[in-house]
Amino acid sequence: MALKTSCSDVPNAPLVVAPPKLLGAWVERLELQDGDLAVLGEARDVHDASQLDAFCKHVVSKERQLPVIALTTSPRSRFYGVDPRGLAEAVRGLAHVACLVPDLANEVVRRFGKDFGLVHGAARIYAAGFNPDAFVQDHPLIRDTSVRAKDPGAFRRFLCEKVCALSVSPRTEFDGLLAKGT
Repeated sequence: MALKTSCSDVPNAPLVVAPPKLLGAWVERLELQDGDLAVLGEARDVHDASQLDAFCKHVVSKERQLPVIALTTSPRSRFYGVDPRGLAEAVRGLAHVACLVPDLANEVVRRFGKDFGLVHGAARIYAAGFNPDAFVQDHPLIRDTSVRAKDPGAFRRFLCEKVCALSVSPRTEFDGLLAKGT
């Protein structure tokens, strides 16, 4: 099974980048898998060592096809820089969203290296094929800039655009993203 999207340029129309509603319906109704992890339309919380192990295992999995957007907060805050629930819904079927507590976010640096760590209020996108020796540009840390900060939903839309751009890369292998039982 493959999904092809196309677009056309309409003069003077605003740019709206979003996953197709059909993809969201598939995520809701089918039991899609990405490697060994279910594809969901909600953020996953990473609060303890076993969840961190599972998170790190999935991020480096060669079977993973979808990007992982990792978020964290500062120790005395609940601010991720973006609403995790809204982001997960916006990128459902195109990416996983994980929310790590600050102590475990620091552990990610130890496991993956300082270039691939998490920063509170920013989003790290681990593209498919990640390993700790990868080029940092391929797995960006994206911060909300002051221009986007004026609009509460702008950072979420920007992250959605980045994930959508990753989804249209020349890579066409989707064998790792199958419904259970297929």
